[in-house]
Amino acid sequence: MKLYRDADATLDHLHGKVVAILGYGNQGRSWALNLRDSGLEVVVGNREDSYLVRARDDGFRALSIEGATREADVLAILTTDESQPTVWEESIVSLLRPGHTLVWASGYNVGYGIIEPPDGVDVVMVAPRTAGSEVRVLFERGVGHLAAAGVHRDCSGKAWRTRYASLLGSGPRVAESMNRRFERKLNSISSQSRSSGPGSTRGSSNASSWLPTPGFPLSSSYLSCTRREKLLTSFG
Repeated sequence: MKLYRDADATLDHLHGKVVAILGYGNQGRSWALNLRDSGLEVVVGNREDSYLVRARDDGFRALSIEGATREADVLAILTTDESQPTVWEESIVSLLRPGHTLVWASGYNVGYGIIEPPDGVDVVMVAPRTAGSEVRVLFERGVGHLAAAGVHRDCSGKAWRTRYASLLGSGPRVAESMNRRFERKLNSISSQSRSSGPGSTRGSSNASSWLPTPGFPLSSSYLSCTRREKLLTSFG
């Protein structure tokens, strides 16, 4: 596992581009505010509900998901995992063009093949290892947070630069490089679930022992498990 920090990234690759935050909920609001405060052009796409109203109140140009997709160069797909397949089919996939970059904070739908991005678009992941609200709080404190990041597909040859810029702009101050496809991220999620609940410390120890067997780095599995425990402890 390799760790990247602020000095390893630059926002230059995203300057002059439009970043669409699709879904203004748990992660979306924090990402949008952080990216805007980092000097990038951000539009918000959401269905017509209280979240869209909040985006407008926060000073964003708030559009439908279709409208934001049409305008953007980089699409951060941050709706809930369960809603993404429908949103993808109804509002995103038909509007994609070569050169688009798709950014996910969760690997579920791509990793399980429920969503299959078309040819010609880059696909990256920036997965904060903390709750959505904390992404904003920690950014405002200037300390940031840990995130897992990876490139699923690099059609343009520039996906890695987009990944770095997205990391820097959205708030993480340390990033765990995941040089693997989204399927491997699902192992991390599974380890978190299996290590939580009563006796979670023992569960973390066990999970961090068996996860490296299919090629999952020990350091990454340990971080996955301890992050889950920290969140459970924080929420009581």
